[in-house]
Amino acid sequence: MKFSLFVHMERSDLAKPQSELLTELEELVVLAEQAGFEAAWIGEHHGMEFTISPNPFVNIAYLAAKTSSIRLGTGTIIAPFW
Repeated sequence: MKFSLFVHMERSDLAKPQSELLTELEELVVLAEQAGFEAAWIGEHHGMEFTISPNPFVNIAYLAAKTSSIRLGTGTIIAPFW
């Protein structure tokens, strides 16, 4: 059985800095890789306070430098923006 993770930089507290959210995202994906997950997917969202993900490609590039075996991909892309 293969497991995947769908993640975002989720913010439930507006006072929490985005740098901390990025650290949490990295920790979660690295932990998933260590647990043997096959993939981590990041979607694209705009104009939401809860989910910060206007450019999943930046997050994937950042995570690619921090991981070695987990596959990284985009869960959703808003085509007209690209």
